[in-house]
Amino acid sequence: MENRSQLTRFDTATPGSLVTVALSPRDLRAKIVTDSELQNLGFVSAAGALFMTMLGIAIGAGVSLWITLGTVPNLTPNQYAGYLAGLLVSIVCAITFGGLTAFTLRRAQNERKRIERESETREAMLFGSTGPIASRTSPTSQSPVAASPRVP
Repeated sequence: MENRSQLTRFDTATPGSLVTVALSPRDLRAKIVTDSELQNLGFVSAAGALFMTMLGIAIGAGVSLWITLGTVPNLTPNQYAGYLAGLLVSIVCAITFGGLTAFTLRRAQNERKRIERESETREAMLFGSTGPIASRTSPTSQSPVAASPRVP
């Protein structure tokens, strides 16, 4: 029973306790977003993850084919041509998926900035000059929505 009380008490750390909890303050911010904005961000994020995965596969294949071509001494001309063709395909795929990844990351960044701007506009329309926008510029004006709670 003694161990059970040590597990459920998080307010103090005793020398023999099984759990030590470290609390860190965090700032939480709420934004007003629409469903279509969330879906668009989700799609861009999923596409970026797919392109990054394919980029990693293409680079891994290119490295393994490069090592094979450099270390295997007795390849027939057909084997060498096959490995070289695979290496060239992996290089083209790596360049393509690298470009798509960069494009998708840039698009996600621009989309996030656009959503933040539109969210600030919606907040200004809903809450007026005492809303969250004003709380960033003037630390004295605080509304229930504007206050960024410090969560331990």
